[in-house]
Amino acid sequence: MKNYHEIYLKQQILKNIDDRGYLKNRESSTMKFKENFNLSNMQRYTKTMEAFANNKGGHLLFGIKDSPRKLIGIDKNKLII
Repeated sequence: MKNYHEIYLKQQILKNIDDRGYLKNRESSTMKFKENFNLSNMQRYTKTMEAFANNKGGHLLFGIKDSPRKLIGIDKNKLII
């Protein structure tokens, strides 16, 4: 999980992650969180990316659990493709 913290913090996508991995960031018109990646949801992901492209841009971040928002990462062995 530390690698996700480093990547997101380095790119300043997520700025507020506490020691437990909880996020203070919320979803917005430029940031959407998904817990898993599932190829069957590609149409939904594409619509989100289209909305970002037609606006100010944005980030679609996978590996973030909802309620509480927590950075959990994605286990490559559990990817649903």
